[in-house]
Amino acid sequence: MKILAYALSMLIGLIVIGVGVLLASGGASGKSRNQISLTFNRPPCDVFPYLVEFDKVKTWNKILSEVKNVSSGDIRTGFRYEEVLDDGRMKFVSKAEITSFDRNREMTVRTTNDGYECSRRYLLSEEEGGTRLDFTMDAEYKIWFARLFAPLVQRDAQKTLEQTMAQLKQVVESQQQ
Repeated sequence: MKILAYALSMLIGLIVIGVGVLLASGGASGKSRNQISLTFNRPPCDVFPYLVEFDKVKTWNKILSEVKNVSSGDIRTGFRYEEVLDDGRMKFVSKAEITSFDRNREMTVRTTNDGYECSRRYLLSEEEGGTRLDFTMDAEYKIWFARLFAPLVQRDAQKTLEQTMAQLKQVVESQQQ
């Protein structure tokens, strides 16, 4: 019986330490930021369509499984759509709205669902005959469990972001000019 009590107290102690570490590393805030910068050997007018035309986005963003326009007309500030993200482990359906839009220069998208709110900003600038893309994603998790594990989610999201953006670079640069 003493061994069982000792094992149980060790398990509880490890859980308390683990939760403490997560809280100390920012888990209590439930917020995360992921960023990446890429340089393309193409002008912004060749890169930007791969960020806004959903058929082209699907060629590099493998977790985007479906997009349904809510707004009609051209992509613009205020344009709304729904997106389905499926990474093979989880599926998220989010409402999305373009909150800023300047063709070939900048776009910010705000997405929301039951689990999180997210802002994704794409900033393009000309650089030595090519394009520099600075991407920032700020997320705030609504569910307490996700809030607690935000630092772990952030690391996983950064890895996925790096892989996805490498795919974007490959797709864009493989196209004929």
